[in-house]
Amino acid sequence: MRFADVDIPIELVQAQAEGQVVFFVGADVSMPAPANLPSFADLTRAIARLGSRPAPTDPELEEPDVYLGRLEQDGVAVHDFVAQEIGKAKKGNNLHDALATLATHPGPVRLVTSNHDDFLSAALTAQGAKPAVFEAPALPLGDGFEGVVHLHGRLGQESKKLVVTDGDFGKAYITRHWASDFLREMFAGFTVCFVGYSHNDHLMRYFARGLSSEAKPRYILTEEMEAAGLRKLGLTPITYPDGQHDLVAEVLARWAGHAASSPLTRARRIRSMAGDAPPADPDDADFLTDSLEYPLLVTEVCDIAKGGKWFAWLSAQDAVARAVEAELGNATRPDRVLAEWFASTATRSDELTDLALAFLAGRLLPPGSTCPRQCVSRSGRVRPGTGVCSVLARKCNPSLGVT
Repeated sequence: MRFADVDIPIELVQAQAEGQVVFFVGADVSMPAPANLPSFADLTRAIARLGSRPAPTDPELEEPDVYLGRLEQDGVAVHDFVAQEIGKAKKGNNLHDALATLATHPGPVRLVTSNHDDFLSAALTAQGAKPAVFEAPALPLGDGFEGVVHLHGRLGQESKKLVVTDGDFGKAYITRHWASDFLREMFAGFTVCFVGYSHNDHLMRYFARGLSSEAKPRYILTEEMEAAGLRKLGLTPITYPDGQHDLVAEVLARWAGHAASSPLTRARRIRSMAGDAPPADPDDADFLTDSLEYPLLVTEVCDIAKGGKWFAWLSAQDAVARAVEAELGNATRPDRVLAEWFASTATRSDELTDLALAFLAGRLLPPGSTCPRQCVSRSGRVRPGTGVCSVLARKCNPSLGVT
């Protein structure tokens, strides 16, 4: 489903709508204004400056946790300075707001962050939510948690509990392994969507490669140029054009608006698309496609789908193909609505009947068939898998007995 011209897999959209997605929030989310928090590299430079140490070199910035570990061994109050720098930011941004909306509609809230700031909780509070908040190392079980998890600690804790140096990461993921235990269970229990997280650190890359095949799907919002490397880690990239990081906020805002919209609001949006042809806007078209899966909305789509252009577009959707092939006794409500729409529309004109027959050819009709009545046996009983054919046959000839 497209939001701001970025394609979010429908499986992820549906999992979020069912409350089965954990959003894993990285540092890039807290960098845009007005939060303006530094990247890990910039934070490392600031700590060196506050500790009256030479600026780190580019090679040292490739492993900032190792560099900060050396500063700590050299007597620099690394953790205190980290808390001081992160604490300068006073307000979150629209990314935090959108993630809070996605987490609460429908809920329960399931957010995990490697960030130390408290902007996600603030956004949730502003929306009336009061989730539990967990701070490392006291983390919940990963496969059934509800709330906000600060995987690497949170401002307000004793600063020594913030995970920033290589020694801290070693404890969190290896020797005391509270972070790795939580993540292993989380990946097994929930679909995960990474936002603002690069997967450049060695520990997370090793962790991703070592996950069990039983882990749930993992998605990541990322630039197109990063997609190939992330696929090797078992992630499904959701790509946007290189360098267009600002687009992420719009994507999440539109997705959040969709998630928070009521069935009545969605129905009104569908009705606004009535016309001679389906909408040209990809976001609108994907919205209609998604609506075919919902009993309360599929009827709204069928009500506006009139004429050859609509018939051709709707017949190309997977939901219609599924409805055509469904058996009458096993069809879902959306299947039945779409089957009835298909049959009813197909008999409104010779042109539409021809389109319907062309669609059915190769799917359900026996070789050489020229009429949908041939989907019905001589006894009048429907052959297995030909529910829509029985409806269409009945429309063509009401005298046919269909059971």
